[in-house]
Amino acid sequence: MKKKDIYYIVLADDDADDRELFREALNETHKTNFKTAKDGLSLMQLLKDSKELPDAIFLDLNMPRMDGHACLKEIKKDKKLHDIPVVIYSTSKSPQYIEETYKDGASLYITKPDSFTKLKKVMEKVFSLDCDHYVPQPPKNEFVLAV
Repeated sequence: MKKKDIYYIVLADDDADDRELFREALNETHKTNFKTAKDGLSLMQLLKDSKELPDAIFLDLNMPRMDGHACLKEIKKDKKLHDIPVVIYSTSKSPQYIEETYKDGASLYITKPDSFTKLKKVMEKVFSLDCDHYVPQPPKNEFVLAV
């Protein structure tokens, strides 16, 4: 991501514990303006109501009301939101999900780490990436970010 003093990050995830762990990892690694949504519909409303666009959206795939797949498609077809990097943040390692989200325009795919330490390492990796190299997408072999 472009180097900034404070990043505006949005996480859409239906699991309250995952949202809180993500918040704590961000707080320990970067200065952020951090907002959350509990599903895709809430995320889309937050984005449409926001005057400022986030630097990145972290998006869970399995959510109620509007899942991450549908949300990603909505974001990428909206002219206002199209260029926001969307990082898939999911428990799934499904090759089908990885392929679909890549085709739909996601910037990165991260499988949720199994520890807080690994989550902080993931945050460090994401924020250290050269964004110019990842716009609009990274090469396919760099799409899945591993810890």
